[in-house]
Amino acid sequence: MIVGYDLLPKTIECYPASIKLKEDIEKIFDDCADARNCFCAFWHLPKKACEDNWGEANRRWFFETIRNYGPLGIIAYSNGEPAG
Repeated sequence: MIVGYDLLPKTIECYPASIKLKEDIEKIFDDCADARNCFCAFWHLPKKACEDNWGEANRRWFFETIRNYGPLGIIAYSNGEPAG
């Protein structure tokens, strides 16, 4: 037996990070100090805009964007729980 094998996820599932999964997306972002302020805006907005919107404004931008244009990425679930 591999040590720690029982700690590995039994299942990993990935889905488009759509507005339907808003609560799970928030759980993932809120679990990381930088992510809860950036909300992936760094990858989509000019650097200054991301920095100027740091925090709640980036959160609003992210959810408005996926509500209006669709997912910007994927959300992964480990054993049915949002993980990344």
